[in-house]
Order: sequence, then C-alpha cells, then structure tokens
Amino acid sequence: VDTTAPATPSITSPTDGATTSDDTPTFLGTAEANATVEVFEGVASLGTTTADGLGDWAFTLGSPLSNATYSVTAKATDGAGNTSAASTAISLTISTVSPEVTNVSASTANGSYNAADVINVTVTFSEAVTVTGTPRLTLAVGGGYAVNYTSGSGTTTLTFAYTVQSGHTSSDLDYSATNSLALNGGTIKSTATSIDATLNLASPGAAGSLGANKALVIDTTAPSAPAITSPTDGTTTADNTPSFSGTAEANSTVEVFRGGSTSLGTATANGSGAWTITAGVAISDGTYSITAKATDSADNTSAASAAISLTIDTAAPAAPSITSPTTGTRTNDTSPVISGSSEANATVEVFEGSNSLGTTTANGSGAWSLTPGAPLVE
Repeated sequence: VDTTAPATPSITSPTDGATTSDDTPTFLGTAEANATVEVFEGVASLGTTTADGLGDWAFTLGSPLSNATYSVTAKATDGAGNTSAASTAISLTISTVSPEVTNVSASTANGSYNAADVINVTVTFSEAVTVTGTPRLTLAVGGGYAVNYTSGSGTTTLTFAYTVQSGHTSSDLDYSATNSLALNGGTIKSTATSIDATLNLASPGAAGSLGANKALVIDTTAPSAPAITSPTDGTTTADNTPSFSGTAEANSTVEVFRGGSTSLGTATANGSGAWTITAGVAISDGTYSITAKATDSADNTSAASAAISLTIDTAAPAAPSITSPTTGTRTNDTSPVISGSSEANATVEVFEGSNSLGTTTANGSGAWSLTPGAPLVE
C-alpha cells in the first residue's frame, strides 16, 4: 500500500521569464522516477508524459499556444495514483511577432548644423533587438546619404551617426523613404525570439518620422559677405568709439574688425539684414582698414566685406594763422579777402570778435582764404 504523494516535480526548461517564438515549446524537468507528469497552464492541462528511471521528463506541446504570457506548472502522479503538489510556476511568453519600428528621432538637439557636426539619429523598435553587422539608414541629403549603425544592440533603440558633409543642405532633416532602413549584410532580430525585425518606416514627414519628431536644419553654405554702409570709405572722425552699420544675411551674427583681426564688436542682423555695431573700446588715433564678417546659425562664416578706410583723429589741430591782411592794415574794402595757413584740409572759421565771418576749407598744403559773407562796417 502506497499513500504517500511523490515529491513536487520541477520545470528546468524553459527558465522562468523566458520568451520564445516556438508556439509548441518543449518542457523539461525532474520528478519521481517513472511518475506520470502532467503539465498545466493555469488550471488547464497541456498534456502528460512519463519520467524515466532517473526522474527526467520531457513534454512537447501538441497544439500551438497563442501569443501571450503563460503561467506553467507540473504535477507528478505515482503508480499508486498519489499526486504531488504543483511545481513552482514559470512564466513563459510566446511571441511569433516581428519587432517593428515605432519611432525615428534623434538624441541631438534641434538646431542648425554645419559640416563635420555629428547628429545621432535613433530608431526605436517595439521590443529589444540584437544587431549584427552594420545596418544603414539613408537620409534625404546629398541625393541620399547612407549613415551607419553605431550602437544599441540588445535594447529597443538603435543609433545611427550622421556626420554632416560639405554641400549637404536640408531645411528639416528626414530619411529618404519608408524603406530607408537596410540591413547592409547584417541582421536586426528580436533579442528574445531571434525573429527578424520588420524594417518599414513611417512615411517621411508623417507621425513617427525623423522630420516630424525633430527640427534639424543642415546648412553648410556660408552667408554672403556683409556690406558696411556707414561710415563711408575715407571718412575721418573725432569719435573714437564710432558706430558702424550695414547689411548682411538676415538674422546672422555680424562681427566688425579693425585691421582684419582685431574685433570691434558683434551684433545680430535683423530680419531684413540691417545691423549696427558701436565699437566697444576706444580706438587710438590713426587710419584703419575696417571689415565685417557674417556667421549664420549653423556657424558658417562669410568672407570679409569690402574694406573701408576710417581715420580716427581726436587731436585738436594747431591754431591757424592769418597772413593777410597783416595786423594794423587799413582798407576801404568792406569785404576784404582774409587768408592764412592751418592744418591741411581743416575747416577754418574766421571771427570778428565773437561773430563768425564764415568758414572755408584749407587745401592740402594748409592754405586757405575767406571773403566775409556780409560787408564789414567801419
């Protein structure tokens, strides 16, 4: 007579938490030697098998399971009909579905990018995938530019690194087409089930696409050289912190230089391209070559503008002299010509007491003459 239930069996394979694409999996375990082992999903019997003389048993499901997660246990019954308690349950997920692309984005911030900048494009799948080889993603720049997979195997998100090439341009970076993700001789498979991933992408610009998720501008073209419109070429001024104004690419950053390399300051052109910069430090007296450069939002910098010559002169000229008429002269001419010498090209103003008689400009040798605009009284 045997009234003792056999020891609780165990399930050794699959392990707890396993995922498989095999919808008729084989279960392995141990039990009392020669016992009948029954495998259950919840309370429903999946079938029976017999342990061998060492207690090892195997059971292959006769009918396929649907895609879902199951709790599987086993019980052992000996030859006397005594049945054990249920084994510790294992969780088993059946998945025969291919991983799918759910989103394409970028870990790189929105903005404008120049040649040699790196943009990391991310492709997200519905489940973790394992990658072999170097899959590629073709972007809609340069007539179609393929970028290589760089990282992410074993996770849900793969990264493709795009180094911006000279000549590339895009107002809103996206991939080329729904089939732009290619294996390139490699593989992308479900990490859990080894099922090949489906590589179809959302239409460019549609929800889930790179273009819809990010605002990435590719700009490798330098702006046109700006122009300095004020002061004009050849200007002389006593203002040693002069203001410069001109035109440039709209919204670009303009920098003004003295002598081609010494920065006098920066400003941002408005939406119409107009800009004004006041020198941030005083400029010593002298004659200078002034230029400007414009830099756009992608850090492309223009060639220098046409140079203007600017003379800074803060020193008062030497006092002029009146050489004619000589002091003490008497004349009946009520509008006498007054002449003299001064700094070359200076503006000379002649006074009678505190009353101005008029102004004139000295020539390149400093000579000047003036006839009063109104007759002098005796």
